[in-house]
Amino acid sequence: MTKNFNGKLLAPPNTNYKAKKNIKLNVHTYFLSLAHSDTSGYNTCPIANKVTQGETSENKSSCSSVCVAKNGNGNYPNVIKSRINKTKRFFEDRENFMNELVTEIYKAIEYSKFYGFVPTFRLNAYSDLKWENIKIKSFGDNTIFSLFPDVKFYDYT
Repeated sequence: MTKNFNGKLLAPPNTNYKAKKNIKLNVHTYFLSLAHSDTSGYNTCPIANKVTQGETSENKSSCSSVCVAKNGNGNYPNVIKSRINKTKRFFEDRENFMNELVTEIYKAIEYSKFYGFVPTFRLNAYSDLKWENIKIKSFGDNTIFSLFPDVKFYDYT
């Protein structure tokens, strides 16, 4: 077992301000940070106005214009590029992305349990995808939630 969790998709619990607060509660929270709204060319927030198009529909949320994804480290070009790359990979190479995500979740669970922490996951750090509808072919068309029924996944909404 290594001292650090190093995921390519999931951020370890000590790198996100909100996740750090959970450490005091004996909880590790791992975040998946995709690009918000349509900044990657793909819409990760279907009910939000599209940032790149200047959309201002009253029937959609204006949350993308004030999204916290742009706060703190979210302004660094390498962070933006990483989030966009992950998002493109999710949409363009879904099966491999999901297989890697499953592997990272498993490793994160093992890491947290080894150190006596409860593992939790927030897959929509800056996106609003319906993970409960995303099936993984190589895992019998199960979802992340059905593959890890005893693990807490949560959203901001």
